[in-house]
Amino acid sequence: MKWMDNQFRMNSCLLAALFILLSFGIDIVQCAECQGVIDCVNTFVSKTQSIGHDRSAYCSAVSEVIACIKKVDCLGDTAIHKTDSLRTFQTDRSCNLV
Repeated sequence: MKWMDNQFRMNSCLLAALFILLSFGIDIVQCAECQGVIDCVNTFVSKTQSIGHDRSAYCSAVSEVIACIKKVDCLGDTAIHKTDSLRTFQTDRSCNLV
């Protein structure tokens, strides 16, 4: 069980780092950014920084960011940013949301 907890911690830290990078526009080479997605991701990052290693709270935040991104209207090139961000959160295996 300790291995699972360590794996979850590592996954959640890596995922949080990825979303921080996405929120600062490292992804700009591939597509234009959708401001609504950036706002959703920034909210997620803020929440996850304060929850520590609480899996339930983390998975709740993942569900919330998925719902937030789904509601955002992104047009043209920014739709790719929405699709990519949504896919990233939906494939987070530490919460079994798929």
